Amino acid sequence: MDNDIYHLGAWFRQVRKDRGYTLTQVAGKNFSPAALSRFERGETDIRGDHLTAIMLNLGIVGADLANYQRMNPYTFPRDAIDAMFAMDADTLQQMRADYAVAHAKEEHNPLLPIVDEVLAMCALAPDADFRMPAATEQRLIELLAYPNTWGTFEYAVITGCLRFGSVDFIRAVWQYAQAIVGPNVLYKAIATAWVLIYANVRDVPDVAAASAVVAQDLMQDDEKTYYTAENYPLLKFGLLVYEWNKKQTRAREAKVKAAIDGIRLLGSIRLSAYLATVWRLFTNGTTGWRQQLHVPDPNLISVNDMSEGKKIALFRRIRGFSLNQAAVAWSKSSQLRVENENVTPGITNLMRSSALLLMDYSNISIINSDINLLYDYMDEIHDFALRFALINERVNRVRTILERLADKITSPFIDDLRDEFEYAVSLLAGNAVNTALENRYYKRICKINAIHTIDVNVAVILYEPNHGSGRFPLILDALQRIDAAGYTKMYMINQLVIPLADSVVHTHDLTNGQRLVDFLAKLTDLPSPTMGNRTLMLAKLMADALLDPTRLTTQQYAEYLRADAKYTMPLQRVNMPGVFSLIPGALPE
Repeated sequence: MDNDIYHLGAWFRQVRKDRGYTLTQVAGKNFSPAALSRFERGETDIRGDHLTAIMLNLGIVGADLANYQRMNPYTFPRDAIDAMFAMDADTLQQMRADYAVAHAKEEHNPLLPIVDEVLAMCALAPDADFRMPAATEQRLIELLAYPNTWGTFEYAVITGCLRFGSVDFIRAVWQYAQAIVGPNVLYKAIATAWVLIYANVRDVPDVAAASAVVAQDLMQDDEKTYYTAENYPLLKFGLLVYEWNKKQTRAREAKVKAAIDGIRLLGSIRLSAYLATVWRLFTNGTTGWRQQLHVPDPNLISVNDMSEGKKIALFRRIRGFSLNQAAVAWSKSSQLRVENENVTPGITNLMRSSALLLMDYSNISIINSDINLLYDYMDEIHDFALRFALINERVNRVRTILERLADKITSPFIDDLRDEFEYAVSLLAGNAVNTALENRYYKRICKINAIHTIDVNVAVILYEPNHGSGRFPLILDALQRIDAAGYTKMYMINQLVIPLADSVVHTHDLTNGQRLVDFLAKLTDLPSPTMGNRTLMLAKLMADALLDPTRLTTQQYAEYLRADAKYTMPLQRVNMPGVFSLIPGALPE
């Protein structure tokens, strides 16, 4: 088996060892330990039904596989967008080179030239004197014509290339974005924000007006807030630019500049600097650039209910691959059998094929619905209020989910999860700490390769009731290893820094408060295209105030509250006065 590109088995093996499980425990009833060992060594692949059982046994969810995939140079670099906001041309050029090397053996890959052009455009400054060639524009319009299949590649095209396209390219992106339905509304929000911004920059008044209406709807639609919350600041900025463009007053200009500064105050430093450059581009004036292009109607195909074979066939056609060109993970005949649903592809080869075709992990559904029970579990214990008021109703919902998981599969991880949850409930009820149990839990949590999405929730509910029972150094060390290893796991860091900050505040632990401040100082400009860093900023304010209440000046406190109120959605806002009332002398009068 060609496993030069995706060492998926080796990754599973590392997770298993970090969990402390044997081959027999993870293989379960329907998969032999010998077959699992061959998969771990890269000698064989594994089917989706077996994969689900193994993932449940290890406590791995789809988000963890997605993180694994995005770190592989064979996959289109999701972090290209972060580098673009940082205006880091060197990193983007390195990404271009890495992607080219990973695909070097694919002489007839029709996507390589356009991927290279997209990354090259992302490397240009927003105000660069460049216009996209007509042939490139036409090819991108063809690739964007299936909006309900959009993913990371299309995200990069919209955020990185829209600024260099013609007016008709802006119109095409706008037309396609309006056809998006269902979970892909995330990309509708992204496209709407950037179309709104650049329709004003490029003076396309009808598109600017239409996109402003949709932006307002997206910001106010409660059903879509889960998908649009992180793009709220972009939508807000676009609306302020639109209002300024209608009537250019000093007051409206001040609002735009305040939005840029507010985004910075909440932690998205790179995005703030990038938008400041876009604003300068706008106010300094731009030359018109019109070019007649035929914009075809968007293809409304949805991939949600398609089999893996049908999805691969669809993406192969969308991307312009022949059967021969697409058959990098298997033979041409195997490619045809997969597309005709005559054979179920293995997960390693499926992920390699999807990366070739610029399919996001979200477009793959080979993992069956049982894994969704882990997501249900995460949703129930994820709520911030859980650590302060774990009510009986929520406890019972979590127990029901864990019982359903245990009924479906015999899993050492599910057994551990049930034990950990019941222990957390006992802590929240005021029962004594069990040092032996906590040592076992934290030993696993603090191994970097074993820190996955589920573990963060476990760490949070164990940490909060007794402020970690002295385990602050363990958690902080784990976070530092995540940072040092370059892991794109902002979710984990964001979830854990607030409990850490809350802990040092409650216990007035100045030593660990200083450690936390030092750690957060390195993270104030982590790659975060939207508002992912606001949690870090809040934690830093808390720890700073503990070490020296005078650091939290009235002006600083007021600025943060004002930014939080204006540039985040209501569901994201934090009760700042309640948090800072715990620190004597920190709350401004």
